[in-house]
Amino acid sequence: LDGIELETSSDDDRLNTIGMIPVDPPYKASTIFATAFKRLVEPVLGWPVLVALPCRDFVYVIADGSPLLDNLGTVVVNEFKTSGYPITTEVLRVSDDGIKAIGRFPT
Repeated sequence: LDGIELETSSDDDRLNTIGMIPVDPPYKASTIFATAFKRLVEPVLGWPVLVALPCRDFVYVIADGSPLLDNLGTVVVNEFKTSGYPITTEVLRVSDDGIKAIGRFPT
């Protein structure tokens, strides 16, 4: 993740910003395990963050507590169902304590 900047959907406040990770598709989902992940997202979204990774080449990152979470379900489920490499419809909370599933978008 060295030299990578988080792409965002908004320059507004953290709670209304969606982050996207601009790396090659096979590696997007794995970026949440990188030691530099916190350094990538914290300046823009704070820490901890919520992550949706319906397939290996699609990742949304939002601030913990963001109201945007409710709006991601349709896109996450669509990506999960149509991708050749589905992962999960769960929402993951990434923090200093690790990665924990906190919910799931119904398929």
